Amino acid sequence: VGIRNNSLHTWTLSANTESKNLPIVLVHGFCGGIGLWVHNIDALSESRPLYAFDLMGFGRSSRPKFSNDPIVAENQFIESIEDWRKEMKLNEFILMGHSFGGYLSAAYAIKYPQFVKALILCDPWGFPEIPAPSSRPDTQRPLWVRVILKLSKYV
Repeated sequence: VGIRNNSLHTWTLSANTESKNLPIVLVHGFCGGIGLWVHNIDALSESRPLYAFDLMGFGRSSRPKFSNDPIVAENQFIESIEDWRKEMKLNEFILMGHSFGGYLSAAYAIKYPQFVKALILCDPWGFPEIPAPSSRPDTQRPLWVRVILKLSKYV
């Protein structure tokens, strides 16, 4: 699928596009591609259209230059997904992302909620870390955990 006046290309797989049901769009994780979904495509497309694409810089999609600024680079990914959506003429869909694709799917859904009817995150990557113990409510470990930790110091 050509985006940005055909200066970039998004490698895309589609299945069951004749179905009138709400389509599902799959976004792979870091260092991945459409192949990540090979065992899921038949089941997920059984009753609805399915689209999977290689993110920019991955698989068989174009490899544009990304900014060194993480905020700008994130926006470049999000806008490439939006450009792809426009070219595919999808007005509403289920968005499912794995790992880094989960992070980008969430970021896309925040910016373009009007198109995302459901968001599925599979082991999403890139979310802020768990707060340090000093900023969490005081919860004591169970006795059995404390005993094992104490004993492990002597092993």
